[in-house]
Amino acid sequence: MRRYSLHLLLFLALVLASACDKKSTNISEPQSDKPKAPVEVEVTNPKAGTPEDVVRRVLIAGLDPNEATGFAKYLKLVHTSFRDTPNGIKMRRTFEWPRLRKQAIHYVKSKSDPSFIITRRGISQNSLRLFVKWRNGKGLPKPIVLQKDPKDGNRWRVIATSL
Repeated sequence: MRRYSLHLLLFLALVLASACDKKSTNISEPQSDKPKAPVEVEVTNPKAGTPEDVVRRVLIAGLDPNEATGFAKYLKLVHTSFRDTPNGIKMRRTFEWPRLRKQAIHYVKSKSDPSFIITRRGISQNSLRLFVKWRNGKGLPKPIVLQKDPKDGNRWRVIATSL
């Protein structure tokens, strides 16, 4: 009998503990397991010097029909801590630049209208992460990380991009 009581007490303790872990719900409010959709902001003509302006200029550089001119434009938008070293420039040209050249058209409305959509923002101690929407709906929003560059007039510059 004693063994049966101990098992019953353990079972009840487990049931009560699991019930306490569940969040309380209000029956009058409909519940949804789906996360709320992020707020999308279309950027058409951003103010000069803003992070959105840098993203727009990065996309325009990626769309430039002349590869060398486009890369030069892009490199001016990269943080000096990455563009002032031969390895930093090589990394950008080898990895980020080819992807940006190939995919920039998917983030803008058209080649003649480089407006784009930001789906969310992430802010850390000294950097800003903007997520840019893939226009045709097939790709996930991709981040571009920006940081103010004290060696470049404290302007927003690209640290990393997955565009």
